[in-house]
Amino acid sequence: MNVMTDNSRKMDLKASELLEVLGPLEKDIMQIVWSRTETSTHDVLEELRKKRDIAMTTVSSTLNRLYDKNLLKRRTDKGLRGLCYYYSPLLRKD
Repeated sequence: MNVMTDNSRKMDLKASELLEVLGPLEKDIMQIVWSRTETSTHDVLEELRKKRDIAMTTVSSTLNRLYDKNLLKRRTDKGLRGLCYYYSPLLRKD
């Protein structure tokens, strides 16, 4: 999997190697996304809140960073509360 680094270099990583370089919240979010075919920001938030107190803005910005790093695919849909983002992994866990 090609991953963009902060200085715009591409790296090839396996999922196990990726988990070694991600931060704790990024790891937790990737584990949630890997466990589902597709998940919304709200679903990730609710899953994380089972274990910790966390704000929606923190989850949204972390998902966006993972998307920017080419680790997640994002789909936009119009929901009852406005735009909803749905994420799926671009890298298989195995």
